[in-house]
Amino acid sequence: MKEKLEDIYKPNLTDICTVANPCRNNGTCVFVWKKNTHYCKCQAGFTGTNCTEKIDFDPCASNPCKNGATCTAKVQKGKATYECYCAPGYGGPICDQRPCDVNPCLHNGTCRTTAGFSSYFCDCKEGYGGKNCDIAISKKPPEERYGSKVLLVSSGKEEWIQQMKERLGGKKKTTTAPVADEPYKGW
Repeated sequence: MKEKLEDIYKPNLTDICTVANPCRNNGTCVFVWKKNTHYCKCQAGFTGTNCTEKIDFDPCASNPCKNGATCTAKVQKGKATYECYCAPGYGGPICDQRPCDVNPCLHNGTCRTTAGFSSYFCDCKEGYGGKNCDIAISKKPPEERYGSKVLLVSSGKEEWIQQMKERLGGKKKTTTAPVADEPYKGW
């Protein structure tokens, strides 16, 4: 008989779902082995840790969540309410907002959404900077603007690093080097 490695080394955990199902009102108990805990999937009309709180009406029945979002009924302070889980590209309480729809980037900057699509950043045209490309940057040569040495700290996006090297160094030779996880201590 072939045993799985995880079965051999599995700690002695008690699956509360099989021993004494804590979920009421036909809720389904789901045991999470890795965390030694459980949660209840409640039937429509019930909520709460053990599905004991009755929802008098379904706040999701009117489809308040937009753009393919998932609506989940909840009870807060005895009142039925809902929460929307947005599809990728959308944000806001009812998932009707996309950060770049209003294009907050000034001076022909390009708006781009962050990985979670809940926020944005602007790719600014030459001569402008700031969160919304609202700060005019001097046209003086880089040495006059920044001095002879500049420390550019980045999350590692190669495209952005190259763009900043060109802006800061013009056509002159610039170098980059990986930085340790420690804070910068000076030249």
